[in-house]
Amino acid sequence: DVKFWEAIRQDNLIEIYRALQCGADPDQAHDGSFPPLLYALEHDQYAAALLLIYNDATVDIQSDDCNTSALHILARKNSDDACCMLLCLLKRHANLNVKDASGKTPLDIAVEATNGTAATILRIAMLSDEFENVRVQADPTSSSSSGLNPNQPPRKEKLFKRHQRILKKLAKKIK
Repeated sequence: DVKFWEAIRQDNLIEIYRALQCGADPDQAHDGSFPPLLYALEHDQYAAALLLIYNDATVDIQSDDCNTSALHILARKNSDDACCMLLCLLKRHANLNVKDASGKTPLDIAVEATNGTAATILRIAMLSDEFENVRVQADPTSSSSSGLNPNQPPRKEKLFKRHQRILKKLAKKIK
């Protein structure tokens, strides 16, 4: 564990990889500090963070002291690399609604930090989740009684299908 943490502090990808292959826990905090993923993100060590994620680090892990999550850390950072990491975590289904000790979500943090790119990514992800929930509720095999007509797709889905048809027509014209 000591070698693993030393490798993380030094951003030594080879030693991080070796330690993980020898059974190091990618979520184990050392001496009351952040878990490895949060430490790497806080120190802009994005390659190390990806290595930890690909080796099963918990994307929703939070710090012990202030309940900060990876999404909270990235929402503060205004860089292209941070936004790419944000997308990576969202692809791995990181919880958008997680709150820190002050009750703020990652979207709240991004808005406060005037980080427009992160705020946009987080809002689109939230809308995507809402759209998926509408689709589940409209599913005739679903047991929920949402009051939606199961034979008629929601308006957003109609628009999505319409856009797909337009794109297919354009693709045919280009060929």
